[in-house]
Amino acid sequence: MLAAGTIDCLPNEDPEISTILREVALLFDPKPSIIKTDFPHQLRLTTEQPTHARIRHYSPEESRVLKEHVKELYQSGYARPSSSPYSANPLIVPKADGSPRVVINFRPLNKLTFR
Repeated sequence: MLAAGTIDCLPNEDPEISTILREVALLFDPKPSIIKTDFPHQLRLTTEQPTHARIRHYSPEESRVLKEHVKELYQSGYARPSSSPYSANPLIVPKADGSPRVVINFRPLNKLTFR
């Protein structure tokens, strides 16, 4: 696995390949810290009435997973505070390996978009 500034090599790997991989390891940062956010985007909706989801009730474990996920999104720059009148509920679904995955239910908003 390549991570920023580190490299894991097998003992029988070619030393030349290991050297090259060490030189480019930062290109394989699994969690980039610089995020490009200057992409303008608009959704054309069939109504001006915002969709607003009521807050769901989550189990203590789901709440912990959500808090951890949101904290990670804020720290990485993927999320920021918002005062938008639109909202959508997060859901927690299992990945193939059984670990939790946080997804957002945008189905109510999708129903209002032009196709």
